[in-house]
Amino acid sequence: MFCAVHNGNSIAPDVIHCFAGLVDRAADPDSTATFEEIRDISGEYHVELPCNRFRDAISRVQFAVSNDESRKILTGILMEVHPEQTLLVGLDGFRLALQRIDAENNLGTKAQLNTVVPGRTLGEVSKMLPDSDDM
Repeated sequence: MFCAVHNGNSIAPDVIHCFAGLVDRAADPDSTATFEEIRDISGEYHVELPCNRFRDAISRVQFAVSNDESRKILTGILMEVHPEQTLLVGLDGFRLALQRIDAENNLGTKAQLNTVVPGRTLGEVSKMLPDSDDM
């Protein structure tokens, strides 16, 4: 992929021109119409976890997450949210780590929610969490 800031044959700071293979796109970086609006992802489910407990659980599970990109599912942490608890599970084919966080979760009519979050993403989130009991 190649990006250049230009206007026709002369360089101008008002247009970004990107092309890669068959894709060729020009965009005005100052225009809000160029970029998609961020969707509101709030919904009926609400999960609150104590910051220090969530950070500790991530650090105890993250060591078991695989770094091998050939098996993508093993590079993530399974997060199972139940009404009374949240489970974090990491594995790499040899090691298995499980952490349980007891906390009330508002799942509406759902019995549980499951998602796989990239291990590196949760690692970065854990670095931003304060060392407190706040939720």
